[in-house]
Amino acid sequence: MDFEEKTAELFAVDQDQVSQLEDIVEGAKQVGYQMHYTDRIDFPIPFKKA
Repeated sequence: MDFEEKTAELFAVDQDQVSQLEDIVEGAKQVGYQMHYTDRIDFPIPFKKA
């Protein structure tokens, strides 16, 4: 089975999800996986953080 790198977007639509997103980003950093925040997402919905 071959593996392939893919990009993904995680975003939060409310304050509870913002906290979860921040935890995910911090956890990724701790294991050496680079994530970054952005001002734009590919979905036409309002969001608080991405």
